[in-house]
Amino acid sequence: LDQQTPAQVQEHILAANTWLQSLDGQTRRTFTPPCLDLKAGGHDYVTALRPQFVAFRAANPAMVTAPSAFDPYAPPVYFVEGWTAEQLIALVEKAASQRAVVHLLFHGVGAEYLSVDRAAHDALLDHLAKHKARFWTDTMVNVMENARKQAGR
Repeated sequence: LDQQTPAQVQEHILAANTWLQSLDGQTRRTFTPPCLDLKAGGHDYVTALRPQFVAFRAANPAMVTAPSAFDPYAPPVYFVEGWTAEQLIALVEKAASQRAVVHLLFHGVGAEYLSVDRAAHDALLDHLAKHKARFWTDTMVNVMENARKQAGR
């Protein structure tokens, strides 16, 4: 990103978005800036992309309990690289106890780079599935659109 202009990066992102739409027909998407880097060539490249995306993942880890405080272009995200099943489950349990939204970002599952162990990921999914009445899990698009509605945006 340091070697490109904002316009170049935006062009690549919009081309990728068009390509994805041609594959799956989806017109609503979210965007995660690489490594949450919001600048290209030292300048903001993401603000101009807002009309193209429902939301971005672009903030430090935190839980959001008030929809009015929710910024769809800077929702908190937990990078969970190397987390254990116990840590993942504890985080979602804490969010449930606070009636909060929590986003977990998995770069890889069982992979060699920035990953979470497959068994830990599976344990989290099993926990969520066993407690469907307490946890709402959905796509980022659906979660963010719901948050926007609740916040009146």
